[in-house]
Amino acid sequence: MMIKKRFLTTSLCLTLTVSLLAGCSGSGETSAVTSSASGEGSYTIGITQYAEHGSLDNCREGFLEGLAEAGIEEGVNLNIQFQNAQADSGAATQIASQFVSEKVDLICAIATPSAQSCVNAALDTDIPVVYTAVSDPVAA
Repeated sequence: MMIKKRFLTTSLCLTLTVSLLAGCSGSGETSAVTSSASGEGSYTIGITQYAEHGSLDNCREGFLEGLAEAGIEEGVNLNIQFQNAQADSGAATQIASQFVSEKVDLICAIATPSAQSCVNAALDTDIPVVYTAVSDPVAA
């Protein structure tokens, strides 16, 4: 399990870097594990986006494209749970808590409020959190 998480974390860091360098260039909630994405070597990633916005959508799409380039594809070895907080901080906190309670393999937070909620929710867990569209992560 630890090797699986390290591989996922390494792949996602590389993917995130590629996505960010490319200018940050799915939908609906799905069950925790789909039949096509179940089995050894499959991952469940919770993606939370703070609001609908073209730039934030591009970050999500770039993240997914980077994963696909790394061989991690939805419906093959990846299950995505996507939630949008609709610019509601309370909803962002609930989404983060839901991902933690479902024990997703990784959380990708898009925009500062979602990143803050996810980091706080996953603080005492071994669930890695990656984020994008956060201009000052240290201050946040």
